[in-house]
Amino acid sequence: MTTISRSLITADDFLAMPEANGHELVDGQLVEVAMGMESNWLGGEMHRCVANHAVDNGLGRAFPQDSGIQVWDDDPDRVRKPDLSYFKRGRIPEPMVHGWIRVVPDLVAEVVSPSDLAEVLQRKIREYREDGIELIWVIYPDTRNAYVYRRGHPIREVEADGSLD
Repeated sequence: MTTISRSLITADDFLAMPEANGHELVDGQLVEVAMGMESNWLGGEMHRCVANHAVDNGLGRAFPQDSGIQVWDDDPDRVRKPDLSYFKRGRIPEPMVHGWIRVVPDLVAEVVSPSDLAEVLQRKIREYREDGIELIWVIYPDTRNAYVYRRGHPIREVEADGSLD
């Protein structure tokens, strides 16, 4: 993770910065979200599978990496970009508006990259949980397992032969 700016940036400023692709906005600073080939591919495959299932069954909408969510009342200039965001049918306004997603997702997924720091990942998970996201998947490609955080349930580990639902 690399911080690349010194002056505070707002969420609106961030939206207008094409050079900020591959970054999140945290504490008014651009923070690089570096992903390797495997992590990037896995995030894309997760999006494809969830999006196809949601569309085929009329369940909702899935958004891929770089679709920022801006949902923190205590910090309106925080923008996170989960590797996958999913929203049940009817929760995303139609027509969609330009800008960051301002609806709390029903599901977010994070694919852990070799460069990810544990404390940064834990902060994201804490933020997601505190904001009321019902379901969080944290995927570890190297160990081929995942951790599932479901509101009101204990954290569950899913092994390589298991499934996420």
